[in-house]
Amino acid sequence: MNELILDGDIQFRPAEIQFPRFEELKTHALELAGRIAVVEVTEENVKAVKKDLAQVRKLTTELNNRRKLIKAEILKDYNTFEAQIKEIDGIISEAEETVREQVRAIDDAERDRKHDAIREIWDKRIGQYSISAYGDYFERWLQPSHLNKSTSMKSVEDDMVRWLEDRQRDIYTLQSMDEEYLVEYIDSLDLAGSIAAVNHRHEIRNVMTEDEDTEDTATFIIKGKKDIKLTETLLTENEIEYRRIK
Repeated sequence: MNELILDGDIQFRPAEIQFPRFEELKTHALELAGRIAVVEVTEENVKAVKKDLAQVRKLTTELNNRRKLIKAEILKDYNTFEAQIKEIDGIISEAEETVREQVRAIDDAERDRKHDAIREIWDKRIGQYSISAYGDYFERWLQPSHLNKSTSMKSVEDDMVRWLEDRQRDIYTLQSMDEEYLVEYIDSLDLAGSIAAVNHRHEIRNVMTEDEDTEDTATFIIKGKKDIKLTETLLTENEIEYRRIK
């Protein structure tokens, strides 16, 4: 692509504003302001004071009007220049977006090809592991980072094998326990959490079974420390026998 050389393509001459009567007008304004500041306004002189104020304000009004006209004239060329730059920038930005879309399409295609390649490795290995009997866990294992260019296929396969071996050990551990543990694990893939959840359910069922043959019982699940404390207080105050299960 040809390079664009900007040297000499933009010419700028600083604006020059001359205000030769500045000191004279400033002195005049100070004199007027000084006289007005020491005047004691009364009903007799109020009209005259207002007239003096109007004369002072007339001076600043005229100066500001001239300032605005000069500013508009100075900015005229700048505003045109700014619009031209934005037009060029818009052309370049549109071209950049076209290229970015094509780059994204290429990157997406590469990620899709890598996804298929990783899936092929998974399909070759998964038959060796017990978890294959419980469903397709490929997408649950796969992470977005696996599809990055910077992630090698070797590191992806190493991570895959490590994950599958971990699941295999978990399943071997749970196969020696009640089937309920394995069912819980297949859904969560969390060994410690699955065991804790099932044990909690067993504890609740055991308490209900112990009380079932003796007298009527009821089980309530209260959530939140504040509500639990309030419930215990009410039960205690009303001398109601209860058993708390954590």
